[in-house]
Formats: sequence, structure tokens, C-alpha cells
Amino acid sequence: MWDNEIIIMIDFEFIINKEYLFLHAFRHKNKGLLGWIRLHNKIWESDKDIYDFLAGRPEAMVSNRSLKQLSTKADKVIANILRTKEFKKAYQETNLYKKWVSKQWNNNKIKINSILKNILKIDIPKFKFKVFLTHPKLMNGCYLGDYRICWGHPEEWKNYSLVYLIHEALHEILKGHGELGHAVIELISDNQLRIELNKKGKYFQFKGHQELKEIEKKLYSQWKKYLKDDTKNIFDFLKSAKKLKVKKRRQK
Repeated sequence: MWDNEIIIMIDFEFIINKEYLFLHAFRHKNKGLLGWIRLHNKIWESDKDIYDFLAGRPEAMVSNRSLKQLSTKADKVIANILRTKEFKKAYQETNLYKKWVSKQWNNNKIKINSILKNILKIDIPKFKFKVFLTHPKLMNGCYLGDYRICWGHPEEWKNYSLVYLIHEALHEILKGHGELGHAVIELISDNQLRIELNKKGKYFQFKGHQELKEIEKKLYSQWKKYLKDDTKNIFDFLKSAKKLKVKKRRQK
């Protein structure tokens, strides 16, 4: 074990941005949200250019209106949408999700940070990430940089959201290591953290990013040795993993 001192290295602030909540749901086009087909049809019938603009379609740029005109009209359309019963229901459900995921995090953050400290074996500054939530029925998960995460997802297994929020946060801590760094992030969060947090499970149990799994399986034996070695930290492991990956590619 690294040591017994528990430090909150990673923390999250959960936020709902109504405009982002709407646009994310709108661009997922009716998947699981009651009444949103009507909203789509209403906008399409009233102004097809604005519909394309909100949907992120490049065809909006060849309308007879300037970008400024489209943006001004879109602001008014969004303001009206935010007052509809369909959006209010989506917001209410997302707000309940916010309360749930906040409670889950607060109940587990000391344990998670302790597990991470033993995996990473480094002292790092405290990071507080802003997590912009979207509707939990719609799949969303990405790191935007600058300590901002977008998230909203069905809870596919116990502590799913917490494991993958840490996954996104690790993109900041291990940035600059490309595909290899992403594979190591999956070893840390999707696998070791998940198993320790849930006190059950096995490596590579869930799908993850298939293009990274080949790398992770090559690193697996070295990774298990690393976890038992108190003389090396995560950056030492990345250096040795990079050499192993290059060596194996040359043998092909």
C-alpha cells in the first residue's frame, strides 16, 4: 500500500446547464424522452433553418440568413423550449439524477480517492472538476479539458457513474500520453477501481473501448506486477509500458 493517509485528490461539482441539457437531448433525437418528437416537429415546421442550426447541421449555413441572425433566432427558440412541459420534465428528471449522483459521490469519494492513491502512488494537487449533467437516459461522457466533464448515462452496473467520472478525470492527470495513456486509464478506473470499489468482478469484464483492449491485454501482466511494487508510480509504469508497446510492434 502507498500509505494510510487519505487525501481528496479528485472532487466533483455537479451542474445542470439548461441550454446544454436541451441541446444534448435535442441532438439525440427522441431517444427515451417522452414528448420530444413533438418538440422536434414543432421546430421543424416553424423554421427548418433553425432546426438545422440547433441540430448542428451544416445546411443551416447556406440559408438566406447570416450566422448572427440564425444565432439570435435560435436563442429565442431555446428560451421558448425551456418553458415547455417536455423540457421541464427532462430537467426535473436530470435534477433528480444530480441529487442521486452527488449523494453517491459524497458517500464514496474518500474510499475512491484512497483506492486511487494506492494505484497511482503519487502526490498530486487537489483537482475539482465541474461536471455538466445531461439526462441519464441518454449516453454522454467526455472530458472537455480545463477541468470540465460532460456526463449523463444509465447506471449499467453498481457505481458505473463514479467509475467513469474518474475515468474522465484521469484524462487530466495522465494527459499527453495518447492512446497508451487512455489504455492505462482503463486499467486504472474501468478495471482495478471498479473491482476494488464493488469488491467483485474481473478484468476486461465489460466492453470499454475495443481498440484499446489489445494494448491493455499486452500490459496486463506488467500491470499486475506494478500494483504490488511500492517503488514505482504510475508515471514509471507509463515509461516502461511505452517501451514494451514499441518493442512488440517491431516484432511484427
